[in-house]
Amino acid sequence: MSANPQIVFRANDSSSLYQSIKSRNSLVNGFDYSSESNLCPFAKSKVEINPQTSMNATAAQTIKYALPDHLLLQKLYLKTSFVGGEDTNEGSSNDLYLSEFAGAACINSVRFIYQGATIFECDLYSILIGEYARATAEQSVQLDYMMGGGLIGAVNGTIGSVTGRRATASQGNQIDFAVPLHSFFSEKLGSSLDLAALASPVFLEINYKAASAVTEVIESGHAVNYAGSQLIAYGVDLDPLERQNYNARNYQAGAVASQLAYTNVRFSESATVIRQAENSQGAVGTEIKLNSISGIVRRLWVFATLDTEVTANQYFQFKDINLVRLKSSNSTIYEIKNAHAGVDVIAAANSGNGYRVDNIIEMYNNGLPFSCRHTINSDVDPAVQSALSPIGAGTTDLSKVKCINFGYSPDARVASDGGISFSGLSNPTLEVKLSLAATSAAHTIHVVAEVLDVITYNTSNSGVINLKQITE
Repeated sequence: MSANPQIVFRANDSSSLYQSIKSRNSLVNGFDYSSESNLCPFAKSKVEINPQTSMNATAAQTIKYALPDHLLLQKLYLKTSFVGGEDTNEGSSNDLYLSEFAGAACINSVRFIYQGATIFECDLYSILIGEYARATAEQSVQLDYMMGGGLIGAVNGTIGSVTGRRATASQGNQIDFAVPLHSFFSEKLGSSLDLAALASPVFLEINYKAASAVTEVIESGHAVNYAGSQLIAYGVDLDPLERQNYNARNYQAGAVASQLAYTNVRFSESATVIRQAENSQGAVGTEIKLNSISGIVRRLWVFATLDTEVTANQYFQFKDINLVRLKSSNSTIYEIKNAHAGVDVIAAANSGNGYRVDNIIEMYNNGLPFSCRHTINSDVDPAVQSALSPIGAGTTDLSKVKCINFGYSPDARVASDGGISFSGLSNPTLEVKLSLAATSAAHTIHVVAEVLDVITYNTSNSGVINLKQITE
């Protein structure tokens, strides 16, 4: 689908009421009735973008997109399509279902590129955590449907009776999942990415896993393979006269305009993870060096996965953490102790371990909804319920992702309301202990940092406009 802004402009030009509204001089005083929001003439546009490279049905691959040469880009979604396995799912060796949250699980990384330089990046973990942690209970259900979260379901032997993710994978024809690609241009109207002004196109590179790595159970002859992918862009086209005025205000020859932006950085390290000692803080936890993270960090997401589950293509079954401590040269900067949810599962029979709410205080204080909701079949029991923030089928619990927050605005990824320069820290390390519910098997500790940067629009003396990312 291509945008047709001229239709909108012609329709609005013929409306005397529209022209009257646009000629108003809206006042600034918030108590005056006439201080309504009065935007310039524009047309909202939705553009579906097909890739420049064809998609292989089974292989790991990088798919490249060119964003359109118009729009003030505001929102972007990635839709990935699969071909269903047309399977009866009778059970035993006749079984088939995708990884949970397949729309995110199929992605290794996403990079926005301008003239060969990366200006923004994200991956499967920053996408899923960044969206669900900011989602209300109702929004998290929408994300479940969009990304492919839900129960595995029951086998039955006939299409129409199979349920859950088994039913989805068993379909013939096309299966679609999608994820929001929330970037610096998605924050507010004034942070749009001006694709119309740039001298060169902005490209996206989506690094996909192999199709087999997004399937938990594969039946021979009925695999679910890739069918294609597509970007869905939302933005606005300005009225031609307003576009001239906009350029004159923002892009003066020989000058630089800038906007606050951000990107994501993930660091992962496999480690022999130390568990919390019963009834005490125990020995020093697993220490991870964070020297690979630089820049002004507003927020750190810390979480753990079990290596055998990731190998089985179960990417988001986070394991609970009892201690997160950020340090610089052995001096504590911030810590969350007793961070497990409620009563630690293994220690539940030992009354000496008590009931702790430290991380609940952190979550509430940060103002992040974390998709908290009651489970489908029963009310949450704070004493023994292991999933405070269950999403999808309930085996993924967002409360097991710990957040160290240096900013104030909970929803914002881009805001100059607090941060810490990792470049100025001496030997930054993260100390982590898993809860007693964890096993002694191999785990991986992940840290996703939301890092502030600046995007500049550089206008040459001849009026050519280029974009650049400025980082610390």
